[in-house]
Amino acid sequence: MVSRVINSAIWSAVAAGAVLMNLVGCGRQEGATPVATADSGESSGAEQGPSGNQPMLVSGFARLEAATDGIPTNPLVGSAARLEKARAWVELHVGDRSPREREMQAQFIAMLESMLNNEVKLDRFGSIMEFQVLELWSKDADGDGALSVSEAGGSQTVFAGMFDESLIYFGDQFDADGDGTINDEETYAANSVIESSMMPVFGMIIDRVQAVLWDANADGSLSEQEIGVGNAELGLDDEDLRLIETSDEERYTMYGSLTEGFEESWEFIERGDHGKVYESFQESLVELPNRLDYDFDGDGDLSDIENQAFLDEQASMVKAGEERERRFQAEIVRSDYGVAVQEMDVDGDDRISDAEWTAGFGKLRRARDARVFLYLYDSDDDGVYSEADVTQFMNAYDAGSIFADADLNGAVDVRDLVVYRDQVLGH
Repeated sequence: MVSRVINSAIWSAVAAGAVLMNLVGCGRQEGATPVATADSGESSGAEQGPSGNQPMLVSGFARLEAATDGIPTNPLVGSAARLEKARAWVELHVGDRSPREREMQAQFIAMLESMLNNEVKLDRFGSIMEFQVLELWSKDADGDGALSVSEAGGSQTVFAGMFDESLIYFGDQFDADGDGTINDEETYAANSVIESSMMPVFGMIIDRVQAVLWDANADGSLSEQEIGVGNAELGLDDEDLRLIETSDEERYTMYGSLTEGFEESWEFIERGDHGKVYESFQESLVELPNRLDYDFDGDGDLSDIENQAFLDEQASMVKAGEERERRFQAEIVRSDYGVAVQEMDVDGDDRISDAEWTAGFGKLRRARDARVFLYLYDSDDDGVYSEADVTQFMNAYDAGSIFADADLNGAVDVRDLVVYRDQVLGH
């Protein structure tokens, strides 16, 4: 489950196959130096970036505009100061990328820092899933609200080195030999560290899905008998040593099959019709030439001229095939972007303006949160919160059961009552 969730949520943005992987274009002037001023909980005054550079200060209003105007900011970045420092570093160290591509990289760095600081809890888990749409936003390099074939195709190469490049931001934490580059061994080590930092979150997911799926008497808490029945359904018995002493990763091996419905509820946006794109390109496939077809004089052997004709045609067809593959990948991206247009294009011009990006992210977040809530608290999957559902929640709340952690922050308190009330009555 770990690799499946992470790969589908972030790895799609990293062509190089790294493990975890959005200034200005809208709210700031291109080329302006981003800010690294203090945020709540950070040190006061201006801060230096990781490389020691001192960005210029700008006003609070400018910071607010840069953080919100047309830039879909991922909540997992944690703080404005963290994102501003990442932006400053990207401006100094990243070359010829578009403003939106640089913004995506800065947001990725800030997200990664949140993960490494163990700040990801269930209430922020969904933010990882948002990276898919943040990536689509960054691909529209000219910011005209539409995605051209060249933007969709050319953007694939941008992410090839982004992961390793971003690891340099963290200094010797990942650049072990201090040479300013990330080699394969350092990439592998970074992948392990990042995955380990996410493991506690996946443990929380297992706890929640067990509370949802195994509570047979709907009292909001799991009894030993209910846990035993649940384990037995997975082929686990009380003598299995993995049930006594096990790591988070081993728990996924045992219980990952329970999480499918929970994972689906967290999906931020549907993908395009990739099957339809595939079918359209299948029709244009052409087999490579047969060498024997170039024996023009039928003597059973290819002369130098005949062989060269074959090689020329083969090279031409290989080149055409590579171009078809690039076009295919571009159309896959454009099909995903088309779904985003359907979700966010309010004025019907088939484009996503800055304001529509901002509003669209809010709409998708609300829809995602409602799906997650239904998964957790609509026991019969009928889309309605019944008297029995509410009773089950109240029983769990009184018992202090994790089932009643409605705001997904890892604790059960009166705030959960308020969140539950607002969701259920609002629904």
